[in-house]
Amino acid sequence: PAQPPPPPRSAEATPASGPEGIMEGGGAEHGHDSVDAQDEEYFEAYAEDLYIHEQMLTDEPRTSAYLHAIQGLGERIRGAVVLDVGCGTGVLSIFAARAGARRVYAVEASGMASVAQEVMEKNGVAGVVSVLNCRVEDLVLPEEVDILVSEWMGTALVFESMWEGVLLARDRWLKMGGLVLPARAQLWGAPVELESLWATKVNMWKEVWGIDMSPLVPRAKERFFGRPIINHPITADAVVGPGELLLDLDMASATKEDIEDFTHVWTTKPTRRATLHGAVLWFVCSFPNNVEERLHRVEEQLEQVLSALETSAAAAHDGGGHVKALQAEVMEAQAASVEHVELSTSPWAALTHWGHNLLVFDSCHQIGPEQDIGWKFQMNRNRHFPRHYHLKLEASPMDTGGNAVDEVQPASETGVAHQSVTAGVPGDSHDQQRTGSGDTEVAAA
Repeated sequence: PAQPPPPPRSAEATPASGPEGIMEGGGAEHGHDSVDAQDEEYFEAYAEDLYIHEQMLTDEPRTSAYLHAIQGLGERIRGAVVLDVGCGTGVLSIFAARAGARRVYAVEASGMASVAQEVMEKNGVAGVVSVLNCRVEDLVLPEEVDILVSEWMGTALVFESMWEGVLLARDRWLKMGGLVLPARAQLWGAPVELESLWATKVNMWKEVWGIDMSPLVPRAKERFFGRPIINHPITADAVVGPGELLLDLDMASATKEDIEDFTHVWTTKPTRRATLHGAVLWFVCSFPNNVEERLHRVEEQLEQVLSALETSAAAAHDGGGHVKALQAEVMEAQAASVEHVELSTSPWAALTHWGHNLLVFDSCHQIGPEQDIGWKFQMNRNRHFPRHYHLKLEASPMDTGGNAVDEVQPASETGVAHQSVTAGVPGDSHDQQRTGSGDTEVAAA
């Protein structure tokens, strides 16, 4: 639930030229000077690197999902007050204004805020949208908001830690019962076969121009698989096991503790005989719509009409057409309730600028549908670089009693050795933060 906002330092919001606000990430825990320096570089990248904005704006699945979600709110957004956290060039704020919002506060911490202000003026919405150039923790508004919207998702959903600013804005400024867009965010994973990638990055070193280059194979594995592989498109047929839900966030109630550190353990059977190389990660975000309210309203109207028909013969004579119309509207609303707006970066969905995120083991193993494989996935926030995470993935064969076999075993037609890959991403340039790449330290068992 929303918390009462802190006492305002001024009676009005301070319009500025800019963007998003991301919370620092812990002050004393991470070290103010270090985190502030990282944030300055982070925001500077958003201000100066137009390619970042090009990627986002030309990502049709991403942008259309937000457009349809905002438009789909219907009466819920008309006359509402909206807060856009990390507005960038201001696209989502304009969507909200055009959908009928009474006031939109577009918060952007980078220098892109001045551009966003110009964009509002060029598009005739400057009277509705106030661009505020500040960080979220410094934000002061004259009122609470009805709707909070943000495109905060990073690599593996949580990289960049922009979620922290969203939770802060929610707790300080969102009214009780207000909406958060997206409403739900999920991180998924599945085992994959990556024959082509393995061939080009590992096998090619075994012999080059008739020369045995196998001493370079360990270095190649460390160089190419010693960190998450970001934005590497794969096809759905590379997935060799069922998807597993690793993290499920209700953005109306999620906490910092839910997202900073988590572990998920599960067992699965491969869906076919294949070579196991690692796992793919993707996220799915779902958005609320106004269908539930509409359905409830129409059902109430239908109930009232049916009640009147039971007590009045005249009403029964005149109300038949009205009943049929309401029944048709109920059926339409019920059908629409199933068709909620969703943004997915999975291998089965249209490709987005997030691409697919791969965690690759340093050796591959033959697996089959008769094999039970135990998995363990961990994500821990990097305490020194709080916009990044350390990832660890383990896979182990399971014995007939359903217990993990811990000792390393040779690969076989029906087994997979205990395998582990860990990767931390301490780079601090924006491009590394957005994509999750950067220098890493990797240990593989």
